[in-house]
Amino acid sequence: MMGGVRLEAITWERLGDLLADRLLDLKPDDGSPWPRIAFDGAPAARPGDLAQRVSEALRIRGRPSLVVGAADFLRPASLRFEYGHRDIEAYYDGWLDTGALWREVFGPLEAGGSGRVLPDLWDPLTDRATRSPYAQLPPGGALLLHGPLLLRHWFPFDLTVHLLLSPGALRRRTPESEHWTLPAYERYEAEVDPVAAVDILVRADDPGTRRGAADRADMAWSAEPVPQDLLHACACSYSGPMTLSFDDSVRTLLDGKNFAGVATLGPDGAPQNSVVWIKREGDTVLFSSTAGRQKVRNLRRDPRISLSVFDLANPYTSVEIRGTAEILPDENKRLPYELSHKYLGIDPPAEKDDEVRVIIRVVPQKIVGFSA
Repeated sequence: MMGGVRLEAITWERLGDLLADRLLDLKPDDGSPWPRIAFDGAPAARPGDLAQRVSEALRIRGRPSLVVGAADFLRPASLRFEYGHRDIEAYYDGWLDTGALWREVFGPLEAGGSGRVLPDLWDPLTDRATRSPYAQLPPGGALLLHGPLLLRHWFPFDLTVHLLLSPGALRRRTPESEHWTLPAYERYEAEVDPVAAVDILVRADDPGTRRGAADRADMAWSAEPVPQDLLHACACSYSGPMTLSFDDSVRTLLDGKNFAGVATLGPDGAPQNSVVWIKREGDTVLFSSTAGRQKVRNLRRDPRISLSVFDLANPYTSVEIRGTAEILPDENKRLPYELSHKYLGIDPPAEKDDEVRVIIRVVPQKIVGFSA
């Protein structure tokens, strides 16, 4: 027991199930037929992963949902970077296009609305409109909006979930190139106090504290009545997607000149597969693509990914890596150069100046090896 709260073990999959069950009975107070749920948290806490888990759990229960990322509603670069690429005030107050979210997402989901929602608006890597078609969310369907700093905008959420990282874990999980954003989250904690403001709190602590307890967490239940009968807190040690490690055989396979088959999910749920060059970076896998490719568009909508690699010298030795994808900018086109030298030993052919390259980082959640 801890402060009137008891802990019990729970998997992240079970957490998704519990939240989905909670949403089945959620009725918006304003009479809207569409529940609107926030998954709030810094990118390092991966709120989008939890939103996707809940969406899948809702699908199994016969309830439609739409996952929308706040990162797909950023303002154009000319506005975001008006005061420099690392202006913390602009990051905190001016990056998110709140007007577009109200107009294209929340407005259509008000009582009497059309339910016709734009799932994304702007690609921050290409700095162009995504031109995605509108999605029709049927009555009863849930909006699952994920992203950072969401609770300070007065969006009409019917349920709020916050993924909390300790300051140390937040710093460790945030790429060094993004450390300049950390003061924004300190300010957010001080001004908004999401721990006290949200309906459901998920503590996603440092993965190093529970290595080996793959994809497990501790669930904290209140031993006293909770307002609105809501699940109040989950103390979750991320040992699933964030801590899986490659063994020596997998590292050897990934470090060799072996090709990878990459599978993503298209808009209609059908798989799309392509063959790529890869590079291992620690316990993640990188590959390069141009921003407009189908697999990149798929991953922006649904970050789930499967990557299969077999040994060219012994095809009966292979590994499948299932996980989630992060899409990162590659402004200097560094990765194609490194991959070309790994596989061919030469520089890659020149590309057009306006060709936008991105790095896809695959973070493993399950690793399955085969050998004969």
